[in-house]
Amino acid sequence: MSENKALHKYLQRHAEKVIQLVTTLPGHYQHSIVIPVFDEPISNITTLLGNLSHQSSILWIIIFNAPDNASDQAIARTQMTFITLQQSGSLLWQQSPLSLYQWQQHTLLLLDNCHFPYLPHKQGVGLARKMGADIAVALMQQQKITSPWIYNTDADVQLPPDYLQVKKDEQYVAHIYPYQHHAIPKLNYSRICYDLSLYYYLAGLHYASSPYAYHSIGSILCVHYHAYVKVHGFPKKSAGEDFYLLNKLRKTGKINTLSAPIIHIQARLSQRVPFGTGPALHKIEQLHTQQQDYLYYHPDVFTCLQQWLSIIPHLWTHPPQQAAALANYFSCHPTLICAALDALGIFPILQKAQQQSSNATHFERYLHYWFDAFKTLKFIHYLRDHGLPSQPWRQILSQAPFLASIPDYKTDKPSLPDLLQHLQSLSQFIIHNKKNIYLF
Repeated sequence: MSENKALHKYLQRHAEKVIQLVTTLPGHYQHSIVIPVFDEPISNITTLLGNLSHQSSILWIIIFNAPDNASDQAIARTQMTFITLQQSGSLLWQQSPLSLYQWQQHTLLLLDNCHFPYLPHKQGVGLARKMGADIAVALMQQQKITSPWIYNTDADVQLPPDYLQVKKDEQYVAHIYPYQHHAIPKLNYSRICYDLSLYYYLAGLHYASSPYAYHSIGSILCVHYHAYVKVHGFPKKSAGEDFYLLNKLRKTGKINTLSAPIIHIQARLSQRVPFGTGPALHKIEQLHTQQQDYLYYHPDVFTCLQQWLSIIPHLWTHPPQQAAALANYFSCHPTLICAALDALGIFPILQKAQQQSSNATHFERYLHYWFDAFKTLKFIHYLRDHGLPSQPWRQILSQAPFLASIPDYKTDKPSLPDLLQHLQSLSQFIIHNKKNIYLF
């Protein structure tokens, strides 16, 4: 199917109905930036816009939303931010629930989903992102937006001045910006522990040569609209919509991790979503108060992952029929690896891959499509729950082969400078050891 036909089919069958309202939207723009907003103060939005005040020809697509299970207070705060932003701008066009405003030198397209009826809570931010991105795609088809890249971010970020100036190579389906979390002093320890967990996981995936080694954070994502259409857009999920979109995108092409510029994200306590930064900080704060360690995946889970991924090319000519034969391929925790793969259904999959593949290349691609980012996480969680429990950071440092360059600390507990140094080292590891692993 041609890209134009795929685009037309997506807009006709899969896009949100709100796109039908933008056919008369005035103006032409170079870039589109999509921002979901729920329970955010107006100061966050004005700060976000102010950081790109020197940029012109941007259409800011801001999706004000509230899930139907939100508290009255959170809904009221969201509505107040929406009304304040409207009142401080000049109305240019309106097709309810959409309205176009001139706010200082910025053009804002506001979608009101923060008044009744609210969004289904099980679809939440995923639906909000999808509506915004679908609007961008529709305007690209109408040639009202020039750039083919849909920029996605959040209201709690600070965008760098050169955010839009980085050249985007169209051999990639998506680009991931580097990021740093920032927090009030009281939360510094927790936010560094959390960032360490994210960078450590990514470093482990790189070490294992996983083709799914990239950050999955919605506020640092830039996706090409052809690829977005091909995977039918953002999943309608209350959390993890970025993870699942990237998981689908990776199966259509390459994902690039940029080395600059850095996006700065607020790290704050929040329960707006069931998992993510806010809930993770809550957990770490509680542990810190109780003087308990925050735990990280055992380093051996990544060694096990590396062994599994490395044998995939050999399984085309020597397919194992049972766990005992598969175990012969592994030197580290062979029984546990086989049990994890068996729990994921590896043997029926191997049989299907053999039947449906005409050569070794197709066979490998089939397995890597199946053993995707979600299966990778399930594999690691099985290992964690059945023999390789998570560990404190000091034990990780002494065991993980890919952390050998990170200096240990001398006390029982790491200090903030220790953890910051380790976080910087992990970030540099990822930048300098970025393998761009494109096995398919």
